[in-house]
Amino acid sequence: MKKRTGSLALALTLIGIAAPTIFAQTYTITDLGTLGTNASFASAVNNAGQVAGYSSSATNAAHAWRYTPGTGLLDLGSFGGADNRALAINSAGQVAGYSTDAGGVAHGFRFSGGSLLDLGGTSGGTNVFPQSINTSGQVAGFTSFNESQLPFLFSSPNNFSLLGTIIGAAQPATASAFGVNDSGRVVGVGSWQNGFQHAFRSDANGANVQDLGTLGGDESSAAAINTAGQVIGTAQPITGDNHAFLFSDGAGMADLGTLPSGINSDALALNNVGVVVGSSQSAALATHAFAWTAGNGMRDLNNLIPVNAGWILTEATGVNDLGQIVGNGIFNGQPRAFLLAPFAGADTNPPVALATHD
Repeated sequence: MKKRTGSLALALTLIGIAAPTIFAQTYTITDLGTLGTNASFASAVNNAGQVAGYSSSATNAAHAWRYTPGTGLLDLGSFGGADNRALAINSAGQVAGYSTDAGGVAHGFRFSGGSLLDLGGTSGGTNVFPQSINTSGQVAGFTSFNESQLPFLFSSPNNFSLLGTIIGAAQPATASAFGVNDSGRVVGVGSWQNGFQHAFRSDANGANVQDLGTLGGDESSAAAINTAGQVIGTAQPITGDNHAFLFSDGAGMADLGTLPSGINSDALALNNVGVVVGSSQSAALATHAFAWTAGNGMRDLNNLIPVNAGWILTEATGVNDLGQIVGNGIFNGQPRAFLLAPFAGADTNPPVALATHD
């Protein structure tokens, strides 16, 4: 399951922020390392604990990788350019992302069997940016097309579908897909008749797009969808701030709130049992990774790792069905990707702890 990762610039602003009080160790934490650069970022995790991500250098060159427990990082290669990012991974270990060529054009790829399949050129788009991949290898994302940005669903080299014609906007279509589940249902954000950007969810293979609405404000965006069709993302409540949401059939869009002292939150990924992860920002612009469950609400993951671990966890970008969480933070002053695993013997569903957050 997917998500969107934070920028290196945002991560660097968090250096020096005091870590919150730790209440109990619930997770062990692993630094996923880098490919010889000074920073790394995790995008998604599958049920085997494999992680998709990329390493970035001070010159903004990025190298896509796949992490496998016991093996470490595998450089996925490139199409000859400097910007190469792995953004999603499925249960088979297939990875979706993009790689630029020597001219700077972004080509979408699906990595499988040790090689990159170029998704570019089949859509007619100028740049192709995959964002999510399901178990059967279908890839969803967005592409530049005739001066518009349109969502796509790639099933095979001969089956690349542009979904922009069904967004239903009165103005030229502008939309992006960020998630796809195993039924081929796509979620993302698109321009609607009122001129605002709204989260959408489709039926199988991109048909019959549904406007998911907002939390009372003007805009929303969907980031991921699970096998049950639950959708997470970010939406504006009446107050105008951005809040993480969980959309479920029969219940609609639920506001997940923020961490204590938070003003904004962003849901980035969810698993098939309804655990949601993301980030929450305070008025002081400190950003902390969170995990949300129906029983416990939103918890700061910084409170659930070993004391004095040397980490500030800024965002959680992926969660699998075993409860493993990946994301990004600052480790001993450097931007690093992390993998959290439930601590042996620990209660992974403890009561919500009240805390004061710096």
